[in-house]
Amino acid sequence: HFGHRAHGILLLVATLPSLLPVPLGLGAVLGPIVLVLGLGVALGLDRPWLPGWLRRRELSAELVDASVRKVEPWLLKLERWSRPRRLWLTDGVAGRVAGMVLIVLAAAFTLPVPLTNYPIGVAMILISAALIENDGTLLLWAYGYTLLMAAALILVWGGAVAAAVLALLPA
Repeated sequence: HFGHRAHGILLLVATLPSLLPVPLGLGAVLGPIVLVLGLGVALGLDRPWLPGWLRRRELSAELVDASVRKVEPWLLKLERWSRPRRLWLTDGVAGRVAGMVLIVLAAAFTLPVPLTNYPIGVAMILISAALIENDGTLLLWAYGYTLLMAAALILVWGGAVAAAVLALLPA
């Protein structure tokens, strides 16, 4: 029984393409998959569940292969560092928090906002790896990264929106 590890493996496969330089729209395809898988983690499901319409979707072999090639060196480093520890953070109620964070990240990932897929994808990959390895310490690092990344994106995009509004105001 794989538990959260099975969720983590599917999440990793679904989030790896976020690191590829692809046009907008990838989040609209992969975001719902991550959202449903995150919901499964949040609900504490023993194994991943996807609705039929998502199970029937296929990721191209080329996309998965390119994704793995791009991140393989980083994943190998992460795998050497990561190990089962602070299990209480990846199991039970605390483990469900990871699912809730993934739901929020997946919702943000689906939005067509330029320059956000990569940082959001990194956060989802870190959480996926933490779930695969049952590594509570890595999960804490993933949460920290997620908070910093969210703050940075809010500042950048909030500043851009504020500047656009100010530019539209009469002088």
